[in-house]
Amino acid sequence: MKRVAALITLIVAAVIGVHAQADGVANWRADYYNNIFLTGTPVVRNVDAVSFDWQGDSPAPGINADNFSVRFSARVAFTAGTYRFFARADDEVRVTVDNQIIINTLDNPRIGEVIAADVGLSSGLHDIRVDYRERTGDAFVFVTWQNTTDSDPEPTFPPLTRESAALVDVGPWIVQYYGNDSLSGFPTAIFSTEDVSNNWGEGAPVASVPVDLFSARWTASPTLEGGLYRVSARADDGVRVFVNGDEVIDLWEGRVDQLGTADVNLPQGQHNFVVEYREERVDAYIEFSVASLEEVEVAPPPVQAVKVPSNQPVASNATGTIDAFRLNVRAAPTTDASILVKVERGETHPIVGRNADDSWWQINVDGTVGWVFADFLIPVNTAGVPITSSSSQTLEVTSTGLRLTATGTVNLRSSPSRAGAVLGLLPQGAQADILGRNSTGTWIQVNYNGTIAWVSASFVNLPVSTSEIPLSST
Repeated sequence: MKRVAALITLIVAAVIGVHAQADGVANWRADYYNNIFLTGTPVVRNVDAVSFDWQGDSPAPGINADNFSVRFSARVAFTAGTYRFFARADDEVRVTVDNQIIINTLDNPRIGEVIAADVGLSSGLHDIRVDYRERTGDAFVFVTWQNTTDSDPEPTFPPLTRESAALVDVGPWIVQYYGNDSLSGFPTAIFSTEDVSNNWGEGAPVASVPVDLFSARWTASPTLEGGLYRVSARADDGVRVFVNGDEVIDLWEGRVDQLGTADVNLPQGQHNFVVEYREERVDAYIEFSVASLEEVEVAPPPVQAVKVPSNQPVASNATGTIDAFRLNVRAAPTTDASILVKVERGETHPIVGRNADDSWWQINVDGTVGWVFADFLIPVNTAGVPITSSSSQTLEVTSTGLRLTATGTVNLRSSPSRAGAVLGLLPQGAQADILGRNSTGTWIQVNYNGTIAWVSASFVNLPVSTSEIPLSST
């Protein structure tokens, strides 16, 4: 009997899934993608929380530090109540509860802001998904939630800290100029100066050196407070920097216009700085700076929670009759959601919800609640049907951040085919946001002034090859 009970327990655990966790605690699966489209083969990790501040680093092995995306997913046990979800990201984040989008800054980043949404949940397991997108620069994402029953909660995110750099004057400098580009022999001029940075253009810094093929060395011995300092240098043509005899920047050979930086930890006291420069031909300039670094806390703006309609079906007198030969009932109001069941023409089922623009109806098929496209359902008595999803027909369509240009006047079609209905025209020279492509790359899905449509790839200029455009999900 004990073995049977143990077997039943294992079966129940398997049905619930490995990411189910009691008392509102989540064990997350994290899928890291080396692009911003959540496509391809991910690097998979299991994490305890959606709480990451990667700053400028890579989030996982094999993933670039910029232009990546992550999907976090978990199945979590909740007690019944209203929960406030919080999200903060750089660059973009979308939070979905049971296939209902409650927070979405994709293509509309609100960097560093805490976004909050209240949603009512029934007792039991709920699927939570967080989609994150990083473009360039700093990268962080934090998502959590709290029950609002007994309090007006605030987010428990760790404070963000960032480097604050304050320029430090390490002069005066003694500069030596040489009539060659190798700092060899005796200098032709020696004098004191307050700064290293100069832009001589095509001229000479002093009359005793030529306009090309000269070099210079600056030396300073400042007394500094103990701490972390960032040394930066850039030049045309070569530059190198020494601190207390150690070479910390080497851009001496052919590194024109490249910025070199080095962070050095210095004790309190006197220190020796040497900057060496070489000019070959044409333009001549050098940029040099020293900054004191410290960590400062970044305070987020105030939080304002948005009320999200509950995604729990509500009883109504509405019904819908299927007006298609066979129709998919999906888990969410989007064509890329999983198929729960199929229904046949002439069947009638209760309508329990709708999305924000009435393009999808939520129906109850013998206990299975799912979504059908409104064009294939004949609804009756829908006046009291609640909105059970804030999403709309086009909400899941996400821009790639790319734009195409029409080489001539192009038809905007409803499907990737010349048989598709003409929805409008894309004029010659006009640009449109790229949303995706078909499997062969012969048609491109676009957003032109709010119209989602397809254009032939033969009549547009693309900024990238078609293989770099993700497949459309619609």
